[in-house]
Amino acid sequence: MSKSLSKDQKDKVKQFTSLTESGDATAQNCLTQNGWKLDRAVDAYYTNPSQFLVAEAKSQPDRRKIESIFQKYKELDRERNAEFILFNGMVRLLEDLRLPVESVRVLILAWKCEAKVQCEFSRDEFARGLLELGADSLDKLNQKLQSAEAELSNMTKLRELYNFTYDYAKQASQKNVDCDAAVAYWGIILSGRFALLDDWIQFIKDFNNNRSIPRDTWTLLFDFVMTVNGDCSKYDKDGAWPVVIDEFVEHIKAKQPKQAADGAVTVEPMEY
Repeated sequence: MSKSLSKDQKDKVKQFTSLTESGDATAQNCLTQNGWKLDRAVDAYYTNPSQFLVAEAKSQPDRRKIESIFQKYKELDRERNAEFILFNGMVRLLEDLRLPVESVRVLILAWKCEAKVQCEFSRDEFARGLLELGADSLDKLNQKLQSAEAELSNMTKLRELYNFTYDYAKQASQKNVDCDAAVAYWGIILSGRFALLDDWIQFIKDFNNNRSIPRDTWTLLFDFVMTVNGDCSKYDKDGAWPVVIDEFVEHIKAKQPKQAADGAVTVEPMEY
């Protein structure tokens, strides 16, 4: 924190970081832009966090502290004769981080760790993730995950997370992702980003007969979400879309006359 700040300003930076789980540099930037009015700055930050994010001065995380965190949640897997954070340890870790299981930040943590198996971290994976995030305490980890979530407003970052999730959601013995797992992760990643998400999920459940989701469907759905507007009028039927997406568009278009009669309003997707 800058030594040139007054005591009152330093107190506001501490309050801001406590409320938003952001870093000192981001807090000072947001407060400065909002006339050092704490309430106004917090509201502005939550409205558009990416506008105020500042790369924090990087200090190398303490590997010993990261190992201590791992030791708190790990257990011995006797079959593999190795220590992992397994399901019970993961539950305790998320409780201590105050993160619900369905939070996108949980998925971000797995992504940064390059985890291979759901609800499991090896020692190397956990260390890699926290080093990547720059965190060696739970408080810092919370702050870094919050910042990483804000960075998902960048479509490249969002695509990286989305692409990672396919292999993460897939069982090692499977070629494709189970429908239930795909639906759950679509809800986590695409909520608020895909105007037709509820329709898509219901369509997959009703018309896809809960068949597993192949990689091309998963991958091209992201392109569909980013390029097609809420009423599918921008959909190119001659594009190289999977059959299931073609059928979904036909399904949506078939519903539109009734929706128009009911006075429903189509919703445009988020801009990136």
